[in-house]
Amino acid sequence: MSYQEQIVQLTENMPESQAEQVFLMLQAYLKVLDETKDDAFCLAIDDAFEANPNKGELIGFDDACKMLGVNL
Repeated sequence: MSYQEQIVQLTENMPESQAEQVFLMLQAYLKVLDETKDDAFCLAIDDAFEANPNKGELIGFDDACKMLGVNL
């Protein structure tokens, strides 16, 4: 039996008030997971910036557009 099937089985006969609490806990847990992924992404960007030997070097708007493949 899959975990999803087990969750459904556990909650089938649960009173609505308890099901609401389980739902709210699961929703909060998933939000924390999303925030953790976002934090990891931001840290990876920061690490890449810190590792860049050219960090702090400014480029012009037109050059930035060219680097990103944006045609003006």
